[in-house]
Amino acid sequence: METFLDYYEKRIQPGIAAADLLLKTERRAFSLQKAANVLGIPLKEAAGILGREDALVRREDFIRLMQKGTSPLCQMFRRQLFVGLEAALTQEEVSYIYDLEIGVVQAAAGETGLELIPPALLPVLFSAIKLSDTQYRL
Repeated sequence: METFLDYYEKRIQPGIAAADLLLKTERRAFSLQKAANVLGIPLKEAAGILGREDALVRREDFIRLMQKGTSPLCQMFRRQLFVGLEAALTQEEVSYIYDLEIGVVQAAAGETGLELIPPALLPVLFSAIKLSDTQYRL
């Protein structure tokens, strides 16, 4: 049985790691294509967000792409910023950030005994959510 944790580890976590690595290792601007690839958005979308094509992307441009992009990674980033970087998330916040039905999150929280969910325990919660109960697919 595939879980939301499987999806997160295969589709979201690599994007987070790639974005983090890009921001930490690129000292200068990098290509728009590279930024779009890391964020999982089409080049045309990235160009539209920044209002230019084939341009070099600075760190602040990359953050703007993350805030406005349509990929699941970008959408989760945007919702996380809206909620804030709390020490622990409520079930409602997890539902909102990861675009999961609240009932599915509540059931998983009940199964795992997690009322508030610190970021370090998200994998425990995600492992209790069947992927078939979400809109995500591997």
